Amino acid sequence: MTQSAIENSRSTTCRATCYAPALALALALAAVTITPTAEAEPTDADRTAAEALFRENKRLMDEGNYGEACPRLAESQQRDPGGGTLLTLALCHEQQGKLATAWAQFREALGMAREAQRQERITMAEEHIAALEPRLPKLTVVVPSAATVEGLEVSLDGSSAVLGTPLPIDPGEHELNATAPGRKPWSETFSIDESEARTLKVTVLDDAPQAPPPPPVPEPVPVPPAKEDARGGGTQQVIGFIAGGLGLAAIGAGAVAGGIAISKRGDSDDQCPEERCTQLGVDLNEDAKTAALVSNIGVFGGLGLLAVGTVLVLTAGSSDDEPSTEAARLGPTWQLNPMVGPAGGGLLLRRSF
Repeated sequence: MTQSAIENSRSTTCRATCYAPALALALALAAVTITPTAEAEPTDADRTAAEALFRENKRLMDEGNYGEACPRLAESQQRDPGGGTLLTLALCHEQQGKLATAWAQFREALGMAREAQRQERITMAEEHIAALEPRLPKLTVVVPSAATVEGLEVSLDGSSAVLGTPLPIDPGEHELNATAPGRKPWSETFSIDESEARTLKVTVLDDAPQAPPPPPVPEPVPVPPAKEDARGGGTQQVIGFIAGGLGLAAIGAGAVAGGIAISKRGDSDDQCPEERCTQLGVDLNEDAKTAALVSNIGVFGGLGLLAVGTVLVLTAGSSDDEPSTEAARLGPTWQLNPMVGPAGGGLLLRRSF
């Protein structure tokens, strides 16, 4: 049988034969007096809850159900801290296999017992500390100089790791992590046994891949101002079309007025036989003259507007400020203007150079 097997056998035998008296003593010590610390005075409700948890945990530990008993004991200790409860919690963790956790709690309970001058607790804590120390696994975390980068953080099971110093840890599986700004995170999962001493080195963290740059924002394309067509400005064409439309409307109105004038004149002639007119005939004749004047104005004015509109549309290629080279090449221009007078209306054709 190997030395390790002998030690494991001895440890198993001791747990089976030695634990019951130790547990009974710890429970008795905790039940007799649970002394709270002065730092956080528990309330009556905390003491009541802690007492209930402690009694339930005693039953669970008697049944060997440490998985449920240890968390409940930890809650009881948090609600109403006491040296006896802490000793019982350390014993629970020891039986659960969390040797480093139990060792640290025994050391804390030892300090509380010495402060309270409780010799029986001092003796119990010292015996378990001495028995646990050779069984503790120890891990040393090393960061080589090549892996040392700015902002490096190393954690063991989620808590900051101690670097370069052997650290007692619980047997079983653990995870070591290392992170640094601008580097890929690194992790290693490992298992460690009782009494094992292991050294783990943090490897050099690789550079994190650079995020692709955001796509460039396209610059706005300037929209050129609307240009007038080759024949001239759009405004002049619009005015020309409006003038032409008004001219057509005026011609239409003049034609209607002319028809009324002809009708009125016919009615007046019927009222004036043999060169003698009734008053109605005279009135109808005046109405006919008025309608005829309106007709002449509408027709000839409309023709004038239509002519102006036509000229504006056809000559829209010229600029308002400078004559176009095409206009200069053509030489003299012709203008058609409406003319209205007392005797009627007409169109005046003018030539300019």
